[in-house]
Amino acid sequence: MTRPREPAKKGCRVLVRVVAALLCLVLLAAGALWFMLFCPWGLFGGDMPYHYLPQPAPAGMQLDGATYAIDEDVLNILLIGVDERNEGTDTQSIYTGGYADVLMLCSYNLRTHTATLLPVPRDTIVPLGMPSYPGADTVGMVLEGPVCLAHGYGKDGVQGAQLTAASVSALFYGIPIHRFVSVHMAGIRAITDYLGGISVEITGDFSEVAGQPSGSTMVLDGEMAEFFVRGRSITGMTGGNLDRMVRQRRFLFALLDEVKARVRENPAWALGFAATAMPYLTTDFSVREMAHLAANFTLHDGTMQLTVMDGEMSGDVYIPNEEFIKDFVREHCLYTD
Repeated sequence: MTRPREPAKKGCRVLVRVVAALLCLVLLAAGALWFMLFCPWGLFGGDMPYHYLPQPAPAGMQLDGATYAIDEDVLNILLIGVDERNEGTDTQSIYTGGYADVLMLCSYNLRTHTATLLPVPRDTIVPLGMPSYPGADTVGMVLEGPVCLAHGYGKDGVQGAQLTAASVSALFYGIPIHRFVSVHMAGIRAITDYLGGISVEITGDFSEVAGQPSGSTMVLDGEMAEFFVRGRSITGMTGGNLDRMVRQRRFLFALLDEVKARVRENPAWALGFAATAMPYLTTDFSVREMAHLAANFTLHDGTMQLTVMDGEMSGDVYIPNEEFIKDFVREHCLYTD
C-alpha cells in the first residue's frame, strides 16, 4: 500500500527555496551596492581631450625647479555655471555654448575627505582653444582671453566644458582636471524652489535690491536666487564681477549645506532632487562615480573649505598672483608626504 505524500513537508521545501533565492538576491544587491560605493577600481580614469601645456608625468611635475609627484588621491573637479544669454556681445554666433559665468575648481582629497573650493574669476586671462572649424573636434589655434569665453567655442555643452577644463588646467600649470559638472544658470530657479528657498546672508552690493541691510539673512525664492547669483552692474547693485563672486560662494555653500542636511534626514529625498536638477546639468561623471564620491564624502563626514584666489583687476581682466597659483597646486594637488 502506497503512503500518501505529505504536502506540509513539500510546502516547507518550497518555502526554503524561495527564502534562499531571496537571500541570494539580497546578497547580490548588497555586493553590487558595496562595489559601487566602496570599490575604487575603474573610477575616475580617462583624460580630457584638450591640453594647452605638456602634460606632467605622474611622478615628475616641475615647479620652480623642484620635482613633485601628482597626488593620485586628489580628484580635481571643475564646476561651471553656464549663462546662455550672451549679454554684452555683438558676436553671439561665435559663443554658441554661452559664457562660463561661474567657475570653481574643487580639489577633493579621497584620503582626507576634504574638498577645497577655489573660485576662478570669469575675467582671468588664460589660453583659449578654438576648434579648427565650427563643430570640429580638434583645436586649430590657441589664443589668450578671458576664461569665461572658453565654453562658448564648443559645439555643445560637453565640448564647451572640455575646452574650459583645458584652459583652467593650463592656468594651474597643467594639473589634470578629472571631471566637470556644468550647471545651466536657469536651473538655479528650479533647484531653489524645489528646496523651498535658500537662506543667505545679504552682501552690501545686494542690500538695496533686497531691501534689507547688509549682514542680514534673507530666504531667497527661485527668482531672487537667480538674481542673487547672476546680477551685476544694474540699478541698485554697486558691485562688479568680484562682488558677485562673493554672493555666488555664499549661495553655493548655503545650497550644499541644505542639500546635505536633507539627505542625512531622508536619503530617498535625493532622488527627487536629482530629477529636478538633471535637466540643467552636463557632466562626464558616471552614475557609479557620483555614488562613490557621495559615499566617500558623506560617510566619512567630509569637510569643505573655501580658498579665495589672490590677484587683481587690470582694466577689464583679472591677473592672478602667480605665487598663489603655485602654492595652491603644491598644497592641494601634489603628493608631499
